[in-house]
Order: sequence, then C-alpha cells, then structure tokens
Amino acid sequence: MKQTHHGGRRRQALRPARQGGIANILIALLVGLGLTATVAGTAAYIHGSQERSMTSHGQIQAQMKAWTGAEVVRQYLAQMQTAGTLAQLAVAVANAPPATGLSLDLAGVTGIKAYLTAVDSVTLPTVFTAKITGTTAAATRAESNSVLEVVFSAAGSSKVVAPLTFIRNLKLGGAITVQKPAGSTTPVVINVRGDISTSGNLITGVDVLNATGSINIDSGSTFSQLNSNCDVVLSGSVTAVSVNALRNICMSANAATSGTAVANGSILALSDYSRNGTLSALANPNPVATCLASGAGGTGSTASTCMPPLIAGVDLSAANAGAKVVNTSGSVTLSQGTIGEINAKGNLTVSGNGSVNTGKVGGTLSKPGYNANVHVTTTPGFAPTLTAAALVTLPTNQFNAYAVRSLANYAFSFDAAGYPKVVVQNVNGIANGTYYLGDYSSNQRDYLCSAIVAGSPPSAPKCMGAASGGKQICQGYSPYNSCFANGSGAWVIATSFGILPGIAWFEGNLTLSVGKFYNTFIATGNIDTSASTVVYAPNYAGYSGTAGGVTYAPTGICVNSYFPGVYPTQFCNIATTSYDPNAASGIGNYAFLAGSWSGASYAGTGSYVGGNVTIGASSIIRGSIKAGNEFASSGAATISGGVTALAQGTVVNNSLSASTTFELAQLPSTFDISGGSVGGGAPSAPASIKWARYL
Repeated sequence: MKQTHHGGRRRQALRPARQGGIANILIALLVGLGLTATVAGTAAYIHGSQERSMTSHGQIQAQMKAWTGAEVVRQYLAQMQTAGTLAQLAVAVANAPPATGLSLDLAGVTGIKAYLTAVDSVTLPTVFTAKITGTTAAATRAESNSVLEVVFSAAGSSKVVAPLTFIRNLKLGGAITVQKPAGSTTPVVINVRGDISTSGNLITGVDVLNATGSINIDSGSTFSQLNSNCDVVLSGSVTAVSVNALRNICMSANAATSGTAVANGSILALSDYSRNGTLSALANPNPVATCLASGAGGTGSTASTCMPPLIAGVDLSAANAGAKVVNTSGSVTLSQGTIGEINAKGNLTVSGNGSVNTGKVGGTLSKPGYNANVHVTTTPGFAPTLTAAALVTLPTNQFNAYAVRSLANYAFSFDAAGYPKVVVQNVNGIANGTYYLGDYSSNQRDYLCSAIVAGSPPSAPKCMGAASGGKQICQGYSPYNSCFANGSGAWVIATSFGILPGIAWFEGNLTLSVGKFYNTFIATGNIDTSASTVVYAPNYAGYSGTAGGVTYAPTGICVNSYFPGVYPTQFCNIATTSYDPNAASGIGNYAFLAGSWSGASYAGTGSYVGGNVTIGASSIIRGSIKAGNEFASSGAATISGGVTALAQGTVVNNSLSASTTFELAQLPSTFDISGGSVGGGAPSAPASIKWARYL
C-alpha cells in the first residue's frame, strides 16, 4: 500500500516536473515561433518598404515620363502651327476612332504613348485634348504607369491656307477640277461661310468641304470629308469618307459615307450595308442657332436643308438601307437591310426581314415574329458614348485697295480734269515720279510723259516733246493701237505683250480684255477678264520665268524679253541674279486684288466699292486671287493659286461654273499659295498647356 501510495505520490510528484518540461518546450517553441514571426515580419516589412519605395520611385518616374510626353506633344503641335497644318491635324483627330483617338508616333521616345482625343473645330482649331501615358519597367513586377489628360491651346494664325475660301454662299456648277502634286497628302479644301450647293456637276480633286451653313451636293463626286454647321444633303452617287453635321445628314439614292457619319441630330440613309460605314447620331441637334450664316444670301446659291428623318436617331427604313455600325442616343428603324453592329439608347424597330449581327439597345426591340435575323441585347438604361460633330469656324479679314497703294510700282488714276496719270516708284529705268499717260504721235502710243500739250482732250492726251524723252508703258497689237481704252473712272487694257512688269494699282474698275501680263493687278473697283487673258503674278514668274530647270512662264519679272531693263527693284537683284518673293509684304503672290472703301475704317457692305472678280472664258491666271466681295469663273478658266472672296459688299453670287481648273500640281518655290503676309494676319501664339490632370 505504501509502496503503492508512495508510487502514487511519486507519480503525483513527477507530474509537475513533466508539465514544467512540456511548458519549457512549449515556451521554447513559442519563443522560436515568435522569433521566426518577428524575423519574417521584419523581412516582410523591409521587403514591403523596398517594394513601396520601388513603387513610389517607379510612379514618380512614370509621372516624369508622362510630363515628358506632354512636352513632346506640345512641341509637335507647335510644329503643326508653324507649318500651317493644324486644320489638317484636326480633320485627322475628328476621323479617329472615338474609343482611342489619334495615335501619335513619338519616334525615338520610349515609355510614352500619346493620343489626341478631341479638338474644338475642324477648320479653325484652337484647343486639342490629349491622353498621355508614361510607363517605366514595362512587363516587370516593378511596372508603373501614369496617365495624364492634357488640354493644349494651339491656335493657328488667321492666315487662310485653304485654296478656296468664300465668306458667303457658293454655287458650284460644271466641271470643277483641282490638280495637285502627285503623292501629295495635303487636302484641298473649300471653305464657305454660308451654304455650298451644286447642280449636276462633277467635282474632282477637292478633298474637304467646310460650310457654316448647309452642304447640298447632287453630283457623282467623291470627298474625304464634309463638315457643316447645319445639314448635309447628298444625292445621286456622291460619296464621302467622313461626314459631320451639327444638325441632320440625309443621303438618298446611292449617296453614302464609307467611313464615319456624325450628326448631332439624326441620319437618314438609303444606300445599303456595303456603302455605309459607321453612322452616329446624337439625336439632339441643339444648339444650332441658324442654318444660314450671318450675311449669307442669294437664292441662287442657297443650299437646301433636309427634313428631319422619320425618327430621332438613325433612319434605315428604306428598302435595303443599312450600315456596318450604327451608334445613336436615339432610336433606329430598319426594313430589309443589314446592320453589322448597333449601339442605341432608344428603340430598335425592324419592319421586314432586316438583320442585325450584334448589338445592344437601351429601349425596346420590335420585329416581325418570323424574323430570326436580329441579334441584339436589350439592356434598360444602356447609352453609348458618342462624340459630337465639331463646329466649323472660319476666320474673316478685310481688303482695302487704298491700304496697299504705297506698294505699287505703277499707280493709275484720273486727275480732277479726267486726265490719266501714273505714279511710278521702284522701277529700274524710270525715275520715281508722277507722269501723264499719253501719246507722242499716231504710232507712238501709251507713253509716260511729264507734260501734255495744252488743249489735248483727256480722252486722247498728247505728250509734249519727243518720244525719246518718255517711256512706253505697254505694247499694243501694232504701233497704231493703244493698249488703254479709258474713261468714266474705268480702265480697259488690251495688248499682245502686256504692260511693264510689277505691281499695277488702278483707281476704279479694271478690265483685262486680252494679252499676256506679268503683274499683280489691284483695283479699287471690280476686276474682269475675257478673251484668253493670261496673267503671271510676279512671284509665279519669278526672276526669269524658269526655276530649277522648270519653265513656269515665257519670261520673268526681272529678265523680261518684252521690256528689257525695266523691272521692279524691290523684287529683283540683278547683281546677284536673285528674286525676293517676300518683297512688298508678299503681294507678288497675287494676280488680282479688288475692292475698297474710303475713310479710316470699313463701315459695312453699303460703303464698300467693287471687290468683285470675274474670270472669263479661256483665261489663265497664274497667281492667287483676293476679291473683297465676291468671285465668279466660267468658260474653261484655269487658275494656279488660291481664291478668297471676303463678302464685304452687296450680294452678287459666288460661283464656279462651266469648266474651272485649278492647276496646283507644280508651283514655283517663289510662289506662296496662301498669299504671304498680305494674305494672312498676325501670327499665332506658341502652343501651350492650358490645364492637365491625372486619370
């Protein structure tokens, strides 16, 4: 018992010892685990700190990349400003996929991606929006990204670089052809502050039409882009890659848009699936204050607006009408045609056996029970993201012939008694001064002389002295024919060899009846040509008529075979055989400039004198044209240069009719189609960042 009891006591006595050993082991284990956890925690903390440090460092580097990208894009926009191609860039941005925007190729720059996502105007852009991503340690655990949205101010100068600009409605008729250099990617643009309308004509070589009013084309022409602040109405077989309208787009017959059509209002399309690309309608045409620009008038050139389509959205209810993609904030109707993909906030109504390959609508789906070709998902509340059509904005400027009189080599006017006089300056071989324009004898016509015979009438003034004391200003068909038929404040010139080369300024109206001329003609009134008139602007003819092995004119301004030794000194440096195209503020780029007002400032259309330029049959004009009011051409006219009509006077009717060809395929290096500093305005401010934010 004792033993047993002793043994029991021993067991009882041993228990604490055993428990203490186990406790010691447990404590050791816990301590070990604690130390392990501490070490692991410390290691994790250190590793986390390192990763956080690396992440923070990587994020900073990515942000630096993004801001570097912002500066690269700013410099790119500045280059576009200098080149005068911001409008072309704006067109590319407007045509880019809405989901991504226009990707910029940042050659030589790694870790940066940049996209231009929006622009405020396709014609006179001032604000570009970009999304820029900076990336460091790409495709590694340390990769970091920083995304910036940057808004840039990048307004172009007021210089209009488009070949054709009309600040009033334009009527296009006959065959309009623009020939541009082979391989040139620079779009040929017609800008109209008002409406553009056509009448069964064919337009070739014109890429872009911009109108602050409506565009109505019923020819078989093809364009890359049509932009309107009102409606675009296409019929016949007209096609365009891109169409943008602040109100509605109506395309009848086979007219179609192969790329994108964006209407802030609605779209009606009659052509089938194969002809239409993406049709996007916001179904909300407001705000459109008016479809006719202020000052636009003249029923002969007023473009029609289209009736609102049957629904607010996209109307494809006619026959086999369809499109590859339809996006709208409104509804869609379809009959027998096909829609590749549809994204609509409103309803889809299919009246026949039409088909939809895929898509989503936020409203209802209505279709015949037998039609199993419509594959869409109805998702209440669904609304696609759409980008509105951009506003067409056109700059305006003014022209007053009196403001440039001081640039003329020859200024023609009538004195108080009606005698024709010429003020000459900067002409080699003729002293600066004021001369009468008269005759010495029956076969010595059109001389500049210092005095006239008393009693000789203003209609036939006789010069005093001998012809050797004067200088003949032109050469007629024969010694017995005068070049000038003057009177009643008007000037008419008919000559086989033109007048002395240089800048010729006329007070009153000017008609060039026939002849070859090497001049810039400026008139305070109107300018007309007829009967195979040929005019070479000074900057087009250049020094000798030939440059770089190419002959642009039969003779030149400085070396002129018809009037040897007589040349305008501001353009010509005979000692160095060089020509200065920037002389006289670049006015030598123009063949014609017309229109004026008296007084210190322009006082409105009622006060404007002349300003209409009319190019007659078979005339060839090598130079740009600026009409202070309106412009018209007809009868196989050829123009190498730009045309601007400023609408400063009363309404006549801007028109290109019969056959008008713009030969721009090869232009001399001395010639600036935009008109130089006389053709433009003040230079723009450098491109800059307005604001930015992280996304």
